[in-house]
Amino acid sequence: SFFGCQNAASVFGAASQCAVDKVDLTILDNVLVGTSMQLEPSEYNSHVVRNNLFFGGWECRQGCPPQRILMLGGSGTLDVRDNIVYGGFGGYYLRADCSQYVAWENNVAIG
Repeated sequence: SFFGCQNAASVFGAASQCAVDKVDLTILDNVLVGTSMQLEPSEYNSHVVRNNLFFGGWECRQGCPPQRILMLGGSGTLDVRDNIVYGGFGGYYLRADCSQYVAWENNVAIG
């Protein structure tokens, strides 16, 4: 997963025992190839995923396709807009309650 925290010491500002579920996080305007992302904000945190393009399929050569490309859950709020997921076996894997989504707009899964 993209946010595994295995190399936290090399990431500017990350604690050695990082946990992305305990921080507010924004993923904006990215192209991600051949990686999955698991976003599960804790109760008082929010994760925003906007305007991203995720590729996971035969187009990438390293460990593709991921079974699930974008996994959303946790107990905090999620703002998910204008994303495209292409390839993989499961584009969006939704495990959050409907009430947790501040917005779910214009998200597309292809392939």
